[in-house]
Amino acid sequence: MANISTSTTGFPSEVDTYTTLTRATQATKEQYNGMNSAIVALEKHTFGVFNVKTYGAVGDGTTDDRTYIQSAIDAAEAAGGGIVFFPPGTYLLSNGNSGASSWNNRYCLSILSDNVHLVGSGTGATILKLAASANAHVIQIGQRTNGTVTVSDCSVRDLEIDGNRSSQSTPDDTNDHNNGIDVSTGCSRIKLERLYIHDCMYYGIGFQSGQFTDCSIRDVTIANTGADGFDGKDESNNSTGNVMDGVQVSAFGLLSGLTNQQAGIDFRGGWHVSNCTVDGFGTAKGLHGIRVNVTTAFTTAEQPVSFVNCFANGGGQANTVGFYSNALQVRAANIYVSNVETGYSIRERDYMLSNLTAETVTTGFSFVGANRAQLTSCVVRNASGTAYSLTSSSGGNMFSGCIGFTVGTGISLAAGCNSNRFIGGAISTASVTALSDSGTGNVFQFVGGIVRANSGTGSIASGATTATVNHGLQTTPSAANISVVFTEQGTNNYGRWWISNITPTQFTVNVSSDPGASNLDFSWQVVIV
Repeated sequence: MANISTSTTGFPSEVDTYTTLTRATQATKEQYNGMNSAIVALEKHTFGVFNVKTYGAVGDGTTDDRTYIQSAIDAAEAAGGGIVFFPPGTYLLSNGNSGASSWNNRYCLSILSDNVHLVGSGTGATILKLAASANAHVIQIGQRTNGTVTVSDCSVRDLEIDGNRSSQSTPDDTNDHNNGIDVSTGCSRIKLERLYIHDCMYYGIGFQSGQFTDCSIRDVTIANTGADGFDGKDESNNSTGNVMDGVQVSAFGLLSGLTNQQAGIDFRGGWHVSNCTVDGFGTAKGLHGIRVNVTTAFTTAEQPVSFVNCFANGGGQANTVGFYSNALQVRAANIYVSNVETGYSIRERDYMLSNLTAETVTTGFSFVGANRAQLTSCVVRNASGTAYSLTSSSGGNMFSGCIGFTVGTGISLAAGCNSNRFIGGAISTASVTALSDSGTGNVFQFVGGIVRANSGTGSIASGATTATVNHGLQTTPSAANISVVFTEQGTNNYGRWWISNITPTQFTVNVSSDPGASNLDFSWQVVIV
């Protein structure tokens, strides 16, 4: 292969723009793999390449490289867009806007124009490290405070961000919420890919605070954050088309001074989430694995949140919830949570949930004021408490083919939890109590392990007009479910008969008059279809 001269940019002299680079032979690309692999995804675009070392960055881990890197970003912005390339190295970054009146605008690196792409040489090779006491976002895209700047078609790829959390000021509920990457309101088509973000004082990634469109986060690992691993707000209720795929969050919610519980990944509306993992729940405030919070009705512009193929493991820590949803219209499928206190905490209404599993929990599914949810083929295994718990007037929910194995109580419905339906499925015979139903109008059809039919005999004694029957069912029948056949006539005319006082355990057979010396024998049957 012919020798290729190198310019001061660090790229071959004949490839000063990426357009020219894409014309190089495949062998040339392989020779310059350390630079090209990070930007190969951008081949179809015509962008200039702005090597941060050309602008003075050193990357030795001790020199403050912020000004030099920002100069490269500014140059890309002035050119209408470009690839800001980071050769291998550790780039120390100070606060570039320490005088800002709001912590929202304190950042090391800022992107304020479209089509700017920060591209490293791979995680472990390119590291952006927050300097001690910098107290800033490492990267901020757009601006939302003291003037709004929205940007589109920008990306951060193939690098590592070290938030240097142990050397920053401790935030509280309202101040110094400094993130690894902070994306501002109204941004669109922002791509974050193949990143390792760790030791951030607040969020690893924060989308703050709404109106995000067609953004994507793929193949990102987030670890050791003070607050949420990922936080995606949507206060304007009009985000749509955003995607998260292949994100792993571990050790989050490590700040003890915060009021609210923190989550591994925390969403409002407008996101589709797939193939994500949350573990290493924080011992301070990191108690929710996956969380959704949308308590207002969706607008026509906003997209409900959906999840597929996700996993959360709480490590056996107390008060943890694998999947917490206080939202409307959430869709979730193929979710597995384990070693948490509550597998799924479901509130609000209009859910569609299928193939959800909770294992080694206290409570599998906790419905708190939840309505019109549809659960299909869900499983609770090894629950020391209740598999399916409904409280706070949860009603109108449908459970189809749901199963509880080795649980303390299979299904528990508190008073006021009415008109729920359980069709098919089973509660294992190892359960202490298969069913506890204090609501009304709840239906249990073909649920294995729940006694829904029984029969026996009884007698109204001479001198009496009533007999109490223990029906042995695990739910309360209606009068229409009970049949009584008198097997002998009394000595006296006992008049008419009727059923009364139906409870979860008993009912009473009544006659108008004393049947006389012969007693009044009967057989009974209760069948709930």
